[in-house]
Amino acid sequence: MEEPNGQVWEFLKGVNGLKQGGATFFKTLLAAMQEFGFRSASADDCVLVYRETSDGSAGRPPKGNESIIVVLTVVDDLVEVGNDKTLLRRVIDHLKTKFEVTEDGTLDWFLNV
Repeated sequence: MEEPNGQVWEFLKGVNGLKQGGATFFKTLLAAMQEFGFRSASADDCVLVYRETSDGSAGRPPKGNESIIVVLTVVDDLVEVGNDKTLLRRVIDHLKTKFEVTEDGTLDWFLNV
């Protein structure tokens, strides 16, 4: 690859190993999650929350009549928890349309650093 003389190159995609790679991935992930209806938690942008009423409408439903999914993002790993397995499956299926996803099963422990 030749170095351009007096020009600056801009990568259109994040490249693994570069400083901005993680930020680029998170920006892309956040856009995909917001497309589904997720919102970042007010205390931490890396915690994404989705709520849905029993009639399927998103938003803030009355207590006791809601499904909730919380997604924790750690670099390029996600931890999904929720009270509705069908909704959780829909979220995972949505992510599979946007990213290459591997499901590693049940979380045994989580180290909070």
